[in-house]
Amino acid sequence: MREFRAWNKVKKVMFTPENHDECEYLMIGIDGRLLGVDNMCWDGGANDYDSWSKGNPWEVMWETGLKDMFERKIFEGDVVKITMYDDFSGDDNIFTGGIVFDAKEAKYRLGGLEHRMFKLSYAHTIEVIGNIYENPELLTEGK
Repeated sequence: MREFRAWNKVKKVMFTPENHDECEYLMIGIDGRLLGVDNMCWDGGANDYDSWSKGNPWEVMWETGLKDMFERKIFEGDVVKITMYDDFSGDDNIFTGGIVFDAKEAKYRLGGLEHRMFKLSYAHTIEVIGNIYENPELLTEGK
């Protein structure tokens, strides 16, 4: 079964199977979209249902099926550093970007490098160094 995690845009926290509130459960439809949040311990106070009136506060990120060089699962929204071997120069090229799903081509790719013709699976090394929500500065470093 594919794993997912979700970023709460209002609370600025990541929901994962390992760190979620014991009362909070995300409901995902078979199409992969978030259907809602169930708060099993609702005490009558403000909760995520209140934030839904302002729009969906959750950004769902699916596991890609790939792992980095340290065997960590790679999710949509992860910021990764990849090393690609250049056959022409014999050098390693290093790229950093966020993992995005390209629905048009039905594949995962490194965001911001649309002009590059390579597959993530061809990378010599891939290392997860953060994610686009908790570490947005990683996408601007080195530019």
